[in-house]
Amino acid sequence: MTSPIRLELLTLAEAEQPCSIADLARLSGRRATALYRHVKVLVSAGLLRIDGKRPGKRRPEQLFSLSDAASQPRFDPATGQGVKEYVRLQHAALRMAGRLIRDLFRDRDGRAVKQPDRFHARHDVTWIDDERARRLAKVVEELESIVEDGRTSRRGRPYQLSVIVAPRRTVE
Repeated sequence: MTSPIRLELLTLAEAEQPCSIADLARLSGRRATALYRHVKVLVSAGLLRIDGKRPGKRRPEQLFSLSDAASQPRFDPATGQGVKEYVRLQHAALRMAGRLIRDLFRDRDGRAVKQPDRFHARHDVTWIDDERARRLAKVVEELESIVEDGRTSRRGRPYQLSVIVAPRRTVE
């Protein structure tokens, strides 16, 4: 999957499941009419499943949940199997993060804002030895714990977190 919108919908569906297209529209800040085709593609691909209906404002709303296929990692670092799909997925995630940053710096009318509320971003290149790599791995584990706790408790506001930690290739 290379569509950042579809990746965003899967991420939101995972956090909000079961959810309707109206829920996804509210959470993503997009119009429901713009999401129907994307949801249909995700259902056809087996990544979302139809999970019943609930009463809506005018008519019943179909509910969707993440399928088991969507929640299982497809990349095996030991064998390298699925690396191409994994790279495409991460590229889509970065494009989604870029859109989020762009949208954070605009108000509802599209005018630029100075600093969004509770926004943090940083890009660095640094040198990391084995000890720092272990410390960094612990920080990432703590972030994963915070994210999982948030998914479970569903308190506060939704946040998007994108973290990349990777050694750079050097040309010698």
